[in-house]
Amino acid sequence: MTLSKTPNLNARTRRIQNGARATKWAITLCTLAVLFFWVEDVFVMVMPTHPFFQGFATLEIGELTRPIVEMTWAQRLPLIALVTVSYSLLAGVTLSVRAVCTRFQSADFFSGKTLDNIFSVGVWFISYAVFNIAAWPVATFIATLDRPENERVVDVAVGSDEVFSLILGALLLLLGWVMREAALLAEENRQII
Repeated sequence: MTLSKTPNLNARTRRIQNGARATKWAITLCTLAVLFFWVEDVFVMVMPTHPFFQGFATLEIGELTRPIVEMTWAQRLPLIALVTVSYSLLAGVTLSVRAVCTRFQSADFFSGKTLDNIFSVGVWFISYAVFNIAAWPVATFIATLDRPENERVVDVAVGSDEVFSLILGALLLLLGWVMREAALLAEENRQII
């Protein structure tokens, strides 16, 4: 009876491993896309007059469209720093998801390292969302810093991306924590028997 269940279990494990392998490579492509878009955003800030970036070198602040070419370097450099931190956090999300997929690909589903990786995905998602919520008002203020005092803007906005990242991050934190506790209970039960 146990022997007949083993091939079915192995087939399920192989399906999970194959799905994790495919997802790992898709996430790797997403990480490369994050890198590409970061480089593009930095180049837009550094070379806003380049013909390739015409029409894209603006910052939308509420009702105001602010061309980047009008901003001073003292404004652009902090904006580049904010963009770099945001993309770094997003790369942290993709790399931590890739680490989970790598663990699943090796059929390491319930080890402490795998569950820590799941927990860290949640931390990265929440960090990304919180940073973007906090960075946008700072970015809008920096972008309008050279304007007269009555034309400066501090735009506070929370988008669906941030809300989704917060919810997903919280769920992954909870899932990682519950799975870690379940693995510890299973280990205690094995030691008792």
